[in-house]
Amino acid sequence: MHPALSGVVTAAWVTIVLLVLGVPLLAFWLGGRRVWARIEARGASDPAAEIMRRYGLSTREAGEVVSAVTRGEALADPGQRAAAVELAELTLRNLYPRWQDASMTRRAFRVLGAAWLVIAIAGLVFAVAFGRLGDVNWFVLPLVLSSLITPLWQSWKLRKTVALNSGPAPSDESTA
Repeated sequence: MHPALSGVVTAAWVTIVLLVLGVPLLAFWLGGRRVWARIEARGASDPAAEIMRRYGLSTREAGEVVSAVTRGEALADPGQRAAAVELAELTLRNLYPRWQDASMTRRAFRVLGAAWLVIAIAGLVFAVAFGRLGDVNWFVLPLVLSSLITPLWQSWKLRKTVALNSGPAPSDESTA
C-alpha cells in the first residue's frame, strides 16, 4: 500500500468506529438528560382535547367539530357550536397572533417573510417588464402564491367558523 493512502485509510477507519460507537453512546447519554422529561410534560397538554372534554363531546362529535372548523362550516348542536367557536379562536390566536401578541422571533420571521415576498414579486415584475422571462426562477412563483394564499385562506375559514357558529343555530324551517 502506498504510504500516503495508509493515513487516509486510518482516518476512514477511525471515522467509522467513532460513528458506529459514538453516535449510539451519545444518543444514550442525551436520552437520560432531564431536559427531555420537561419537553414531554409541556407537549402532554392538548388545548384542543381540553376543549372537547370541557363540552363533553364524544370522539365522533369532536371529529365533526374539527372538520367544521377546518372547512368553515356551521354546526347544529349548541355544544358543538360553542366548541367550534372556541377551537377556531384558539387556532387563530396560536397561528396568526396579532403583532402586539407575537413573540420577537415571530415578528422577525414576519418581517423577513414580507421582505422575501417583496423581493420575489419585484424580481418577477422586472423580468416581465424587461422581457427576460428566461431569467425568472419559476420555482419561486408557486412559493410566493402559496405563501400569500394559504394563510389568508386558513384564517378566512377560521373566521367564517366563528361567525357561523357564534349566533343561534339555524332552524330547519328557514332552510326548507
